[in-house]
Amino acid sequence: MADKKIIGIDFGHETLKYVALSIASDKPGIKECKSADLNLSIDADDSAWREAVINVLKSWKSEKLIQSEDELYITAPNDQVLIRALKIKTDDIKTQLEQEADKQIPVSLDKVDWDSVIVGEDNGQSHLVLAAVKKEIVENIISLLAEAGLEANSIDCGAIAVGNAFLHSCGGEAEASAAILNIGMAASDLIIVDGKKIWIRTLPVTGKTIVSSVIKNLNLSEEEAKKAISTQINLAAPAGEESDVLKNVRATMSRLVMEITRSLTFFKSQLGGERPQKLLVCGGYSNIPGLTDFLSGRLKTDTSNLNVFQTFDKTVENASLYPQAMGCALAGAGLTPYAINILPKNVQFQQMLEKKKFWIAASAYIFAAIFIALFAIVTVKSKDVKAQAEKADNELSNATALNSEIVKIQKQINKKQLEIDEIHRVIVSRDLYVKALQDISRVLPSNIWLSGIENITFGDIYEKDTLENDNAGPGSMIVDEKSELYTRPVRLLIRGGYYGNWMEEMPKLQKEFEKIPGFAGFTQRRMTKEKKYYTFELDVDLDVNYNGKPDVDDIKAAYNSKSGSRRR
Repeated sequence: MADKKIIGIDFGHETLKYVALSIASDKPGIKECKSADLNLSIDADDSAWREAVINVLKSWKSEKLIQSEDELYITAPNDQVLIRALKIKTDDIKTQLEQEADKQIPVSLDKVDWDSVIVGEDNGQSHLVLAAVKKEIVENIISLLAEAGLEANSIDCGAIAVGNAFLHSCGGEAEASAAILNIGMAASDLIIVDGKKIWIRTLPVTGKTIVSSVIKNLNLSEEEAKKAISTQINLAAPAGEESDVLKNVRATMSRLVMEITRSLTFFKSQLGGERPQKLLVCGGYSNIPGLTDFLSGRLKTDTSNLNVFQTFDKTVENASLYPQAMGCALAGAGLTPYAINILPKNVQFQQMLEKKKFWIAASAYIFAAIFIALFAIVTVKSKDVKAQAEKADNELSNATALNSEIVKIQKQINKKQLEIDEIHRVIVSRDLYVKALQDISRVLPSNIWLSGIENITFGDIYEKDTLENDNAGPGSMIVDEKSELYTRPVRLLIRGGYYGNWMEEMPKLQKEFEKIPGFAGFTQRRMTKEKKYYTFELDVDLDVNYNGKPDVDDIKAAYNSKSGSRRR
């Protein structure tokens, strides 16, 4: 019997990574690893990315790297995946999972394709990782694959794929806890593996952040900035030998170190995990010269590049590029502890039906054979009509029972699909969160960093005003909790920290914020002095209709001007 070929493809922003596994007797071997640059700028739009991806996939098909009989497993673009860590009482998972997903995913569940997987359990509590992608993104991926003449068996989450690849390289379980830093162009993830348990956090410092800082501060072209980062610096260089490029990259990487430190602290304090004994780096921006030494020195942790090929008899150049592609291929082969699939449920159902076509055809053949036999019996043995009819009835009953079982299974699948399709809306839009994070990161100077962004809806403000004004809402309004108005995002709570003189920075920052489309400036909520720096909280008012006024004021004015408004 020929070996089974399973392909994993990492859909990166700059590069597509390809790993082909050969599966024989459940033992995988590496057939080929390959990467292809998409030759896009860091600010390329979705249409340019789509066209470049299709061209690469078509070229791989023409080279017979991908053939129609191969199984294809892919990762969704990391910057398009929302990842959340959940903790739910094990006995309540079936009833509570969708409610928790509804709370955690900042966009209506009917607008996303999502899946979850249990990644650990202790004291009656299950730890889960939830991954969600907007439906239009998934539809775009499916359609571009179709345009290239391909179909994916599943869409994986890149961060989980990295964890799976690492666990496979460890023989299924890590002997000592480890943290994996995956730095991509458009997204970065920190994956902590403790035994078999994994925990994931998305970090705001990415390859794009690094390149953009050099472009902005040194007035270089994108090509010049990328070349300087890869060939002209060494993050481990001693003090006094720092070029301007190195200073900028080090400042950005220092922000990354702070995000990693914060994540490790949270993991230890909130989840009871031990600090990882080693840090492994991977991804397109893991090969910056001196990065491992820099991180090792700053974090006081043994740091090296991740190699998920160590259990295979194959040496792969730039091995740290391929953990995501490797992980989703291994998951497709059923060789990983965790499996997640963000493909729409109706597509998964259709794929299941395709697999069952043989059995459906076999059932139809059985039915036909039964009726042919009945006809022959009636024609040839007319004297035994009654006995043969009873026999035929029994056989028909068996066939009907088989068909009923198939229908029953299909109804169960349809019922589950309906449950998923009817999940109600959640509070805020993920688009807003992602856009705000990108816009704010562009205007922040190097001495200011973000530690979190929280969406605030009009309902949040309404409830606060209600409590502060003797149960009277803003302007004596009465707002239905189920209304779209109640869940509309109107403000962001931004947390962060800074070094330096805040009184000098704040007016400059205020002007920069007011230049961001959709922002109406900010007010300071809290300021706290730490040992060596300050932490702050800012209320940023949104101006989605771009009229120069905060949306919360527009809502109050519009509501109070309606002649039919209900008032207390």
